[in-house]
Amino acid sequence: MGVVHHSRYFVWFEMGRIEFARRAMLDFKGMEKQRTYLPVIDAKCKYRKSALFDDEIIIRTSLEIPKMARLSFCYEIFRKQGHERLASGSTIHAILVEGKGLIIGMPEEMKNKISDFLYQLS
Repeated sequence: MGVVHHSRYFVWFEMGRIEFARRAMLDFKGMEKQRTYLPVIDAKCKYRKSALFDDEIIIRTSLEIPKMARLSFCYEIFRKQGHERLASGSTIHAILVEGKGLIIGMPEEMKNKISDFLYQLS
């Protein structure tokens, strides 16, 4: 059909989230070594226009101010040529510590890094 499969948008969301974390100095790999994980507990995508094969895309990722031990990321996908918005969506992640289950309070180091990064963006 000449269009990108709908599942690809969630892969692009993940790419945006990983790059966001990298810029915010959140060490996802280090968290896994400490057996702390961020499972997706909700994912949404609103498709507006189809991305076409060979389109270059732009992924805009933002993070809502964390509440409790959840991270809520928002995404917008644009076609680079013409900046046409193709999709928008969100993912919500719980914080899970192996052996302890879901935690209620965000680890202090993570909270500080996120706060500092969001402050720099404003």
